[in-house]
Amino acid sequence: MKKYLIIVVTLITILTLTGCRSTGNSITRTIEVSASASVTVEPDIASFSIRVSEKGETTSEAQHKANRKMHALLSTLKAANIEERDLKTTMVSLWPNYEYIDNRQVITGQVASQSVHVTVRNLSALGSIIDSLGEVSGITLNAISFDKEDKSEAEREAREKALTKALSKAGQYAGQVDMRATLPITISEYSVASNPYNPGMKAMAYESYDMATEISPGTLTITASVSLVMEME
Repeated sequence: MKKYLIIVVTLITILTLTGCRSTGNSITRTIEVSASASVTVEPDIASFSIRVSEKGETTSEAQHKANRKMHALLSTLKAANIEERDLKTTMVSLWPNYEYIDNRQVITGQVASQSVHVTVRNLSALGSIIDSLGEVSGITLNAISFDKEDKSEAEREAREKALTKALSKAGQYAGQVDMRATLPITISEYSVASNPYNPGMKAMAYESYDMATEISPGTLTITASVSLVMEME
């Protein structure tokens, strides 16, 4: 019975001290708060991936067709002043193509596929680049994403705003229980960038002009979230 009584008393003591910090013989009362803040900036770079897949009777034939088409795409991009550093091959694949004939799976050829990731730093030229790539048939262009190359200033501003909000919240809560928030014990933070209004690309047609691709980059939202554990007195 004494053993059970000791366990019960210990549990009550632990629950009583939850949210407090013991320092020597004194108890430091704490409060934990979090806050988020956002900063909106304009993107200055765009990126997308292009993939080509070609089929041939042999692997060599399929690979030759894919190489020729990818060469045409890369030539188009370089002619649009896309630098080598902004062109990165992300995939090269070779595999047999199967079909079912008379309930049997048979090889009908070979397939070669390549992908390249492209970064565009001149957003005003993005629409014309897309149009130029469209002149090469049989390609896959994945969704365009927008970003800001240097987000450090926006991230700093978002962090400062989030920290100010968290400190204000801590002071408000402490004041409601007749205490005062003093020094932070821990501070943790994370940031994220998103392009929620990314409209991708759209084609606009005019009677006296050829159809052209118009790009709307939208805005980029930089969000910082801060969590604080603060002492109260």
